[in-house]
Amino acid sequence: MTTVAPAVGAETGPSVTAAARDLVALLEREPAGQVSNSVYETGRLVADAPWLDGHGRRLAYLLAQQSADGSWGPAGGYALVPTASAVQGLLAELVRADPAGTAARAELAAATARGLAALARRLADGTSMPDTPAADLIVPALAARIDAHLTELGGEFGPALPPVDRRRVDAVAALLATDHPVPSKLWHAYEVLGAAAATRTEVTPVEGAVGASPAATAAWLAHRRTPDRAARAYLDAVVARHGGPVPCCTPITTFERSWSLATLVRVGLPVTPSPGLVSELVAALGPDGAATGPGLPTDADTTSATLYALARLGHPVDPASLLRFDLGTHFCTWQGEDGHSITTNAHVLEALGWHARNARDGAERYAPG
Repeated sequence: MTTVAPAVGAETGPSVTAAARDLVALLEREPAGQVSNSVYETGRLVADAPWLDGHGRRLAYLLAQQSADGSWGPAGGYALVPTASAVQGLLAELVRADPAGTAARAELAAATARGLAALARRLADGTSMPDTPAADLIVPALAARIDAHLTELGGEFGPALPPVDRRRVDAVAALLATDHPVPSKLWHAYEVLGAAAATRTEVTPVEGAVGASPAATAAWLAHRRTPDRAARAYLDAVVARHGGPVPCCTPITTFERSWSLATLVRVGLPVTPSPGLVSELVAALGPDGAATGPGLPTDADTTSATLYALARLGHPVDPASLLRFDLGTHFCTWQGEDGHSITTNAHVLEALGWHARNARDGAERYAPG
């Protein structure tokens, strides 16, 4: 094991050092990662997997998380995706439920009506899509399902939602209907891709998970003609670990460990991870880099954090995998990304710079030109 010495002048009193030691120990005790529950992901399981244990607790979670204005999630545009998911999940439950006017149904109906009003307001005022993964697929796909539920419920909750731009979701649906390759990052949003996704034979669970997502895994499982024990075991484990509601991406073992360790060593705190944890981080680095979770594509951000952490811990790995993200003008987070990330490029430069300054062999390859 290698202990990283504190940086000169760093504040490393006993309480801070002990907290860092406890954090590293927690990384090993909770290998799946500490991830908060997600309204979006929980809403998808309410809609698509009522058969999964904890359904009642997921409904209760959605009701408890609703804001006073009827929306779910943060203020502004970032409420759009979780609100659409929660509304569609509650409507799906109302469509399934006994139509008798019970108190439980009345509570669901009231929350649904408030949520629909909030969602309609955001769509009507032209709120732009938030810069969250697959928002331009999720919102139109869920809006169409919401409109179908409104029709099924016979106008109880009013008219259809304001129109939503469907160009991206229609283009993806058209691509899925062909035999052309599909970017693997789409499988993280499998739950909104529709029936066309069921024809794609390249979608298979990794460690039981499709796209490291409970929602994607549940939707994929619903498309199978025969049960998949690994996928069901993954869902059961996530639900049990989080008490019913679920996070949007789990496990995030490599991501959490690499970012936590990189942050600790960056500020000069003494870190002594076990040989097993170090070996698992090394194993997570394939020729294409490291991925945040099983079934997700490798990305430059997680790769650079893993490389930097290992190098600072005394276990450097050649960062050649980062070069596949080099577009000439900048480093992409993943191939085919829209836009570019300043923080990803900063992390890549940090990892390459450390290697260029400290490696014994091949350092000149990564030195500034």
